[in-house]
Amino acid sequence: MAENETARNLTYVDELPATLLLKVPSGTSLRLCLAAFKPLQNTRIDVEVEEGGRFEGAFADFSLSRYAFTLNVRLKGSHSSCDWHLAAIADQDSEKRYDTSVFHEKEESVG
Repeated sequence: MAENETARNLTYVDELPATLLLKVPSGTSLRLCLAAFKPLQNTRIDVEVEEGGRFEGAFADFSLSRYAFTLNVRLKGSHSSCDWHLAAIADQDSEKRYDTSVFHEKEESVG
């Protein structure tokens, strides 16, 4: 991380919001950590990453649930980046849907 770059960390455990909009300003980074051990509701997370910004996220889903999880990351600036990881378990009664999209709106974005 560059000397002038600022970093934010967000963590949610068992209580994900129904909707969440996260903005990563130019030259900054955001790390989003999600963990679920209890049933969840449908969740939609939108992330906008500006020039030189970095979004890192991980979701460990160990809940027994029926829900949909949507993540949309918009790499709006040059040299913006996204790094996303997902780990999940389910049983025969669980029904989970994960929709993850990364939109490259500028050249030289990575994700």
